[in-house]
Amino acid sequence: MDDRFFVIQQVLWEINIPPNYLGSYYLAYAELLVLENQSRLTLVTKWLYPEVAFHYQTTWKAVERNIRTAISICWGQDAGEHLRQLTGRDIPHKPSPTQMLQLLARYLLNQPEEFWQTKPAVYLQGKPAVRS
Repeated sequence: MDDRFFVIQQVLWEINIPPNYLGSYYLAYAELLVLENQSRLTLVTKWLYPEVAFHYQTTWKAVERNIRTAISICWGQDAGEHLRQLTGRDIPHKPSPTQMLQLLARYLLNQPEEFWQTKPAVYLQGKPAVRS
């Protein structure tokens, strides 16, 4: 797995999306794919979710549901205050999965190269099985 995945996992943890939710893995992997090709954000349910689903051997609907759950966890604990602090944007309502992917992509794309090398990575045990 790409080390950037673990950096993204750490960022998700900082906004209260812990790794004990499948949605955190799906969201991190989806974000990794978006960073590789931002046009994936134009067809989230037809392109991005199926790629994540294939990787984790599940359905695209399960991917979407688990990402929505992760966003609800993030939003429910502090009404998105950590997300506001991370992105520097006022977010008046809980973001949709696509909006969350866009917010995180904007944040991650604006980080210097050192961010990806110096950010403490979270290496987690019990990761979901992935297709290589």
